[in-house]
Amino acid sequence: SQLIHYLRRRRRMNELGMVLAHDELDLFAYYLDRGLYFEELPHDGKALIQILPYTEAFDSYYLFERGVRETPAPRPQASIPDTIRQIIGELEQLQQPGVTELACRLLDMSGETRDRFCSEFDAVRRRVRRDGRPHNFTFGLAGGSTGVTVFATKPAFLTSQARDLVPYMAHKAIEQGALDWFGVLTLVGARELIHSAVFIPDVPALERSLSGVHTK
Repeated sequence: SQLIHYLRRRRRMNELGMVLAHDELDLFAYYLDRGLYFEELPHDGKALIQILPYTEAFDSYYLFERGVRETPAPRPQASIPDTIRQIIGELEQLQQPGVTELACRLLDMSGETRDRFCSEFDAVRRRVRRDGRPHNFTFGLAGGSTGVTVFATKPAFLTSQARDLVPYMAHKAIEQGALDWFGVLTLVGARELIHSAVFIPDVPALERSLSGVHTK
C-alpha cells in the first residue's frame, strides 16, 4: 500500500509541475519524511520548490550495513503512528475489495488528522472493553468526499454488528454527500485490530438505487 501511495503522490507531483530535485531518491526520502504534498502552495505551473539532497538517512543506514560506519543507523521508514501501521498491515492481509484504497486514504491524512483518527479508534475500543457493548464512530476524510465508519464490538455481538455495518455506513455516506465510503469492523479481545472491511465505491449510485426502491 505504501508503494502504491508513493507512486500516486509522485505522479501528482509531476502533474503540479512545481518541484525540482537532484535525484529521484531525494524525492523518495522527502516522501518518507514529510510526504509529497504541495497542493496547498500557490503555483502557476512552474517549478517553485527545489528539494535539496535528502538522502543522509539512506547513506547512514547502508554505510552501517556495509561496515563502513560504526554507529548504528535505523532503516529509513515513513513516520506513521503504530496504530495506523498495524491497521494498514492487517487490511492488506484481508484481501477484500477496497482495502488498498482505504490504506492509501489513511496514508493521505496529515499528521494531525492521523493522531485524531488513532485517538478515536483507541477510544471506541476502550468503551467496548469498559461496558462490553458495541460502539462506533465515523471519521470524515478528504473534506467529506470520503470517510470511514468503524464498528467496535466483542465476539458475542460479532454477527449482529457485521450485519448492521453496511446499512449504517451507507446512511452516513449519503448523509455526508460522499463519493465513496469505507467500513471497518474491529473485534475487541482479539489479537488483530481489524476483523473485516467494506467498501462502497460509488455512493451517489447507491443513493439513486435506494431512492428508486423507496419510490416503488
